[in-house]
Amino acid sequence: MKWEEMPSDTRHALEMVGGRLYKESPHITLIHEIIGNANDEFQKGLTNDPTITIDFEEYENGEFMGLIIFKNNAPPIPDEFFKEDYHTMFKSSKSSESGGIGFVGIGAKQFIQSKDGRQLITVTGNEKKSFSSSIWEWPATGNPIVAKTPDTSYDEILGSRKISHEKGTTFAANLTKDEFDDLKENIIHYIHKWWNHALLQNRFKIEISGKNISPWIPNAKEKYVRPIRMAGKKIECTFWISDTELLDDNDDHPHILYVVADKRITDKKIDDAYKIKGNFSKRIFCYADV
Repeated sequence: MKWEEMPSDTRHALEMVGGRLYKESPHITLIHEIIGNANDEFQKGLTNDPTITIDFEEYENGEFMGLIIFKNNAPPIPDEFFKEDYHTMFKSSKSSESGGIGFVGIGAKQFIQSKDGRQLITVTGNEKKSFSSSIWEWPATGNPIVAKTPDTSYDEILGSRKISHEKGTTFAANLTKDEFDDLKENIIHYIHKWWNHALLQNRFKIEISGKNISPWIPNAKEKYVRPIRMAGKKIECTFWISDTELLDDNDDHPHILYVVADKRITDKKIDDAYKIKGNFSKRIFCYADV
């Protein structure tokens, strides 16, 4: 009997699984993944002054070239993990000793499969002589491809891109013109929508083009921190009573936001059936850390 490995369509599998988990556009999903993975490593490495910096580079190379560049000062990706596991599809490091940093789940792979010619560059390490780096791409046909050190030099991987690295981990992704313009205009909005709780809790700092990003805070004089019981468990909640009505159909900050590991996962409006005095039902804002 001659056994053969069954062929698989990796792109289709990723579209099916990722489509159920990620509802945002791929370039926005990329932001969530990078911030979330950096936060994992900040917590595990007990990083002093944890900081994520985000910069944009735009240049012409016969056509529009737009880069978004992320840097964090968490401990670098472990060398053995980078060599053996980091580039494996559908493999996450969340349960391993290697930590959760990097594009090892499927979130960022949603980004590279979304358009032909996507590229993601990773550089990690604290001393130039020991930097590890790689570049991922998903061509029009076939499975994703990768070039990495030491088989491909650090300079070859960076090419003409304006990317610098000193310590921690740096990620760079190429964007279409529409995505580049969208993120330059709206990235603070996306961060406030998904990671505002982390900024409020001082889990890390985010700097965009050299400017520190402050958390969004309701226009409120009254704030309460107290636990509530839900499904037999105690959940820590922070409440604000806003001076103005908060909710409208397009508001990113409805009454109750549920967060896990500092990231927003879902939200809820207060049921109008509850008997709440005056217009207070439209002024209550709460983070529930579940």
